[in-house]
Amino acid sequence: MYRKWIFIGCSGVLLLGFLIAGCTAFVAVLDGGSDSGGQAADGGGDEAAPQAVPVGQNLDVGEVSWVVNGAEETTSLQSQFGELGENREGSFVVVDFTFTNNGSEAVTLDTVSMALVDGQDRRFEADPDAFEFIEEGRNIFLEQVNPGVSREGTAIFTVSPDAGDFTLELGDAQMFSDRTGSVRLEF
Repeated sequence: MYRKWIFIGCSGVLLLGFLIAGCTAFVAVLDGGSDSGGQAADGGGDEAAPQAVPVGQNLDVGEVSWVVNGAEETTSLQSQFGELGENREGSFVVVDFTFTNNGSEAVTLDTVSMALVDGQDRRFEADPDAFEFIEEGRNIFLEQVNPGVSREGTAIFTVSPDAGDFTLELGDAQMFSDRTGSVRLEF
């Protein structure tokens, strides 16, 4: 009689162990797994955040890669339409980059894949109203980028006049993903 209860108790403990292991594996998959090869970022978990790469260095995030070719602060923007357009005054950060799709399917680059973070941990998103100030052919947001294709782009961020010590966070261009890597902007 006792053997029956011992068997049931041990089976219950074993089943509980399998459930805990399965839940842990499921949560790891939801967090993006541990696929952090190269300079790819994981975007979650208890691991230390990867170091930010400098301007000009390749940054792999998931199945895409980024190279920030240059970045500058400016107080005025010139319209790409010349005299027909308007000029804008304010505090801006202009970032020129190369985006490469290393995956097997086309991806659509969205401004959500980029965020400028200042030394006070304030997050600035690319300014959708500033697209008229981006040189023709360099506004690649909301365009599909096919596998193996690289595209040159520009993003403009409107920032607070007291902002500084910037880091650019770049994502993997996948909806619902939190994988990011970062680039130090040194100006």
